[in-house]
Amino acid sequence: GKSVDNDQTDPYRETGNLYWWGFFNEWRYGTFTLMAHGIYNHGNLKASNSIRNLNEQEIYQQRKNYAISGGLWDFQIAYSYNREIKLNLIGIGTTGRPGYSKDGVPANYRGGGYRTIFPDFTISNIAIDFTGGYALFSANNMSGLYEVGSFVNIIVPGPFELTLGYYHLYANRSPLIENNREYNAFYSKETSNFMGREYNLNLRWNVLSDFQLLFRSGYFETGNALKALMDTRAGSYIKEAFFFFFYKF
Repeated sequence: GKSVDNDQTDPYRETGNLYWWGFFNEWRYGTFTLMAHGIYNHGNLKASNSIRNLNEQEIYQQRKNYAISGGLWDFQIAYSYNREIKLNLIGIGTTGRPGYSKDGVPANYRGGGYRTIFPDFTISNIAIDFTGGYALFSANNMSGLYEVGSFVNIIVPGPFELTLGYYHLYANRSPLIENNREYNAFYSKETSNFMGREYNLNLRWNVLSDFQLLFRSGYFETGNALKALMDTRAGSYIKEAFFFFFYKF
């Protein structure tokens, strides 16, 4: 069918037709639970790439077609030590490369880039998150990234649930620094695929069956891949803490 661009905030004027095919499986072996999830994404996109002069003025706009062929993988292993303690290992990632190609085109238009539309899932509180607060990435812009980690859920005395987590965020391939202004070879900066590590602490209070209070916090130590991707030489950590409540009507 015909694609219409009705998003005036999109600088690439992206249109296209995309398709997703996937599977979800869950296996239980006594106190262990294994979940595996996979999605294949394909289709075609049409997007504009602006050519600008040294004064950042647009002098020409190219509109090209891009073939999309990417994927997402997701796994989780959970172990119930007892009714109060549950240990979890988790990993999720997509194909492609983060950032931009050398010609300024978003890297997820090429090379196995994965595209999503408003997905709602959270891995850790800062690295990949959609729930609010400070988030580096959400599921709709995590092409070329993967995150692995572990967390433990502990039921403490009273209607409280404590969650402690530790995660590592990586890029499939190192972000390119040829187009960077701040983080580049001129300043003897190098990059890798390590984006950073994160520590989480959450506390959920089930006040009533339909009313919950939740405290979420995170501490993220930045890796050189994140600085290369964001084109900055500053910043060594990110901290977040906030408190909110849920009420079901």
